[in-house]
Amino acid sequence: MLVVVGGVILIMTIATYAVKAVRRIETDLPELSGVNMSPKTSTAKPDKKQWYAATLIVRDRVEDHDDSYTCDEQIRLIQARSAEKAYKKAYKVGKAQETVYLNNAGEMVYREFVGLQDLSLIQSDLADGVELRSRVFAHAAPQELVHTQDELSIFGASLPKEWLIIGEAMPIHDDE
Repeated sequence: MLVVVGGVILIMTIATYAVKAVRRIETDLPELSGVNMSPKTSTAKPDKKQWYAATLIVRDRVEDHDDSYTCDEQIRLIQARSAEKAYKKAYKVGKAQETVYLNNAGEMVYREFVGLQDLSLIQSDLADGVELRSRVFAHAAPQELVHTQDELSIFGASLPKEWLIIGEAMPIHDDE
């Protein structure tokens, strides 16, 4: 029994010397200063959550009308510690919108999350003028795409009927 206890003490002593040796290496080698040599390094979470722009596609499918769908392209802000966690959160936001309801014609409508069209890291801090997302495309008459100030919805102009501005957040509780 004394041998087992002695063995445990010996193992603890070896572990103590190993930790001291690692600390000595960290102090003696300037190129390793700032490098965390602890065993927690691989499992430690990043310090800061980052912002991502998630482009979700949601469709409304009317029962017995399989020829076309009303689609909703949504660009949502997602805050997460990694791209994988941002993907999972964005997916939850999409799935949370799924529902079934009756339209005015009495037909069953299925609101379905189709999936993510894109997920991109926002490369800078959120501030005035920060670009959340851009799309480069060809168009024969780009001047037709823009409006004067009084034609903008914020100044009272009505939006095209297919547009809908929703400023709601969809709270998703993450595991972080």
